[in-house]
Amino acid sequence: MDEFLLATEIVSRLQKKFTAYLCGGCVRDQLLSRTPNDYDIVTSAQPNEIKEIFHVAIEVGMKFGIVCIKYKGKIFEIATFRKDGNYVDGRRPESIEFSDEKEDAKRRDFTINGLFFDPTSKKIIDYVGGEYDIRNKVIRTIGKPQNRFEEDHLRLLRAIRFATQLDFTLDKETWAAVVAMADSIKTVAKERIREEFFKMLMGKNPQQALILMKKSSILYILFPKLFCNDETFDKTVKILNQLRPFTEEALALSAFLSFSYIENKKQTIYICETLKLANKTQKRVLQTLASSEDCASLLDLNIASLKRFLRQSNISDILKIHYANCCINNLSKENYNFAQQSLQKYSDDLFPTKVINGNDLKEMGVPPGPLYKKILYDVEDQQLLGNIHSYKQATYYVRDKWLQRERIEIEKFEKEKF
Repeated sequence: MDEFLLATEIVSRLQKKFTAYLCGGCVRDQLLSRTPNDYDIVTSAQPNEIKEIFHVAIEVGMKFGIVCIKYKGKIFEIATFRKDGNYVDGRRPESIEFSDEKEDAKRRDFTINGLFFDPTSKKIIDYVGGEYDIRNKVIRTIGKPQNRFEEDHLRLLRAIRFATQLDFTLDKETWAAVVAMADSIKTVAKERIREEFFKMLMGKNPQQALILMKKSSILYILFPKLFCNDETFDKTVKILNQLRPFTEEALALSAFLSFSYIENKKQTIYICETLKLANKTQKRVLQTLASSEDCASLLDLNIASLKRFLRQSNISDILKIHYANCCINNLSKENYNFAQQSLQKYSDDLFPTKVINGNDLKEMGVPPGPLYKKILYDVEDQQLLGNIHSYKQATYYVRDKWLQRERIEIEKFEKEKF
C-alpha cells in the first residue's frame, strides 16, 4: 500500500482519541509536488498511549517523546507534541515537556519544516509562516536564527542544504547568523557532518552548496587545506555542476575531491578518514581518483593491462571523472574515447574463464608459496592477450616458462653453493 495512505490510516486511528497530523518534511514536499522520503506523525497522545493503540512499538526516543511503530510492514515515527528545554551540547535538549501543537511547531528549525497537515480534513496547519516562505522560496528560521543555531549547530549546514536542494534563497537574517556562527560547526560529530554533506552533494545544486559553504567559511572550517587555491575550488564547482545529479555517494565524493586529489593526495585521504566513511566507500573513492589519473596513459598499456583496467567495478565512475577533467581543463579526450571504444570491443573478453588453478599447479610439482599467485596472474595475462585458451595450453606454458625457470634457478644456486 502507498506509504501516504498508511500514514493517513495511522493518523485516523490516533484522531479517534487525540489530535494527530503529518508533520515536517513530508508536508513541505507535498506542497512542492515532491515525493517525500518518509512520513512523520505528531500527536497529542503520549508515548505509552501510542503504544496502547498500536501494540507493536520500538522505543527509540522515549526520552524525547518519540515512538516508532511497525504498521503493515512499514516503520513510522510518531512524536508527541513537545516543548524543548535548554540545549547544552549544541545538538539536543537536556529535557522536554509535553505541550500543544503550537509550542511543537515553534521548537522546529525552519518555517518550511514547521507545518502540519491533517489528511482527514486535508487542511494545512501553519503557526510559523511556512506556507508563505514556501510560496516565496525562502529559507527562514522559526524565531531568532541565533537561538535556532545555538540549539543545534548542524542547522548551519542544513540551512545551506535546504536552500540549494530546493533552489530557495536564504533569508538575510538567517544567512547573517550562518556566517556569524560558522565556527560552531566544529562541535558537530563527523558522522552527522558526513550525512548532511552527502545530502548536499546528492541534491539539486551541489555546486551552489559549495559556493555558500565557502562564503560562510564553513567549507574551510570543515575541510582545512583541502583547496590549495581558488582555481582548484572553481574547478571543483564546475565538475559538480557537470556531473550532477548524483545517484551514488562514492561518485559525488570523488567529484568533490577530484581536483584536490591532484594537488594534495595526503590531504584528500585525510578528509576521507575524518568523514568516517565506510571502508568500502573510502576504498572506492580513492581507487576512482587514482585510476582517473591513470586514464592519461591508457594508450601506452598492452592489451592485458588495458583489459584489467577496464574491468574495474567502478570503471563508469573513473571515466566520468576523467572526462569531466578533460572538459574543464580543455584536454584531449583521446584516452577517454579509446577507453569507450575498447569497452565495446572487449566487453566479452574482460573476464576469461580460469583454465588452471592452484590444485593444477600442485599436481604439476610447483612448490607451494607466493609463486602460485605470480603464475596464475601470468596465465591470466596470456588469456587476456589471446595466447592461451585451454587447460592444455596453460600447462604447457607453465612447464616451459615457470618450471624451467625454477630448475635453472635451483641449478644456479647449487653451483654457487659448492
